[in-house]
Formats: sequence, structure tokens, C-alpha cells
Amino acid sequence: MNQTGKSARSRTDFIASTGIGTELADFLEGFVQCPERYLAMTVEERRKIEERMDAILSSFGS
Repeated sequence: MNQTGKSARSRTDFIASTGIGTELADFLEGFVQCPERYLAMTVEERRKIEERMDAILSSFGS
């Protein structure tokens, strides 16, 4: 298989190119750099992020 890949300038660009919104891509980039950021979030903020991630993961299974 010879596939032509797309080039991304940063991890955030790559994440965004997968169909993930900019806000969630920024969160993921920050989370990779500093996982403690997630623990510092409020329950409501965590729930919003988790819901978005669940929706993205379920779209891969479809």
C-alpha cells in the first residue's frame, strides 16, 4: 500500500486534521504536556471534555 500522507506542522494541527475541534485539540495538546491540568479542572469542565471525546471515539466505531 502506497499512501500519500498529509503533513502537520504541530501535534495540534494533526489532532485538528482528524476532525477534532480546535478547543479540544488545544486541550489534548496541553494534557499531553501537563496531565495535571485535567485534575485542576472543575467537574463540569471535565464532563464537557469527556462528552466530546466520547462522541469522537464513537464516531470511529461507526
